Amino acid sequence: YRVKTTTKSYDFFKYRRIVKGDIITDLSELDKKIDEYYRYIRNNQESNVNFVKCSKNIYVGFSYIKKIEVSTGYVWIFSLSKVDIEKEAIVNSISKSVQSGRSVYAETSDEGPTTDTVILVNPITGVVIIPRNRSGIGKNLLVTFFYRITRKQGGELATIINNTDLENINHMDSIHEIDIAIHRIVDENELKDNKRSAKKEQKIIEKLEANREKIIYTGQLNIHNVVNYCKGFLNKKEDVDKLVLKGTVGDREQVIDLISNRLIYVDDKIPLNKQGKLTIENMVMSIEQAYNDNELILALDLK
Repeated sequence: YRVKTTTKSYDFFKYRRIVKGDIITDLSELDKKIDEYYRYIRNNQESNVNFVKCSKNIYVGFSYIKKIEVSTGYVWIFSLSKVDIEKEAIVNSISKSVQSGRSVYAETSDEGPTTDTVILVNPITGVVIIPRNRSGIGKNLLVTFFYRITRKQGGELATIINNTDLENINHMDSIHEIDIAIHRIVDENELKDNKRSAKKEQKIIEKLEANREKIIYTGQLNIHNVVNYCKGFLNKKEDVDKLVLKGTVGDREQVIDLISNRLIYVDDKIPLNKQGKLTIENMVMSIEQAYNDNELILALDLK
């Protein structure tokens, strides 16, 4: 029996509150609330853990909470269940015909399909990790939920800008993809002082009368040459829409976005269970890994 795996990408944010222009990074209220729910769940007092209304049709509640010791203290990893009471829940069996394999649930007005999202929060540093997902909890809904449980206004999730520069690339073990997008420069003067790699591409854009060019290089790329090649684009950052490198550090995929300097983490080895489903337990292990693998980078960026 070979374990099937799936891939998830994680975005890193810093949670803070802005009240009357002041930035508040003290998350003790939120920490206390999560701890309260954690104790309810741990002590089998589930009747105290109810859904919280976040909008006219969306309700969110804790379905699982775990506390993990880390070097800065501890982090909370929890699963939030999101219910949309305006939708029916439809389940299909793909081994039957489309119509005959269909079951409809959640037909009453206080029921709806549920989506679970596993999230990590460090209450000391404010780091929040959210897996990219289509129908679960995104950053705006999470901010609303935090407000609803703490009654503290002004919350926001700011994208963590990490100090990804060309130095970080030198520490990578391998690079297997460069993904670039450049838009056409109209101003001739800008072209004159441009570095060679960007200049060469601009000439091609001109020749073809294109507005934008996308380039992808894949293979076992030479790290030293990648650094030099990227330097040619970074001197004129405003002309480059995208410059993303994908490589490995150890046996983990590392994604470095040199334009928006965002920290993105990809786990491409999350095991599925015997039925081929992604379980909460395996997502919890994966998001913990996402945090641990980046703890050193985060420590630098949050100073």
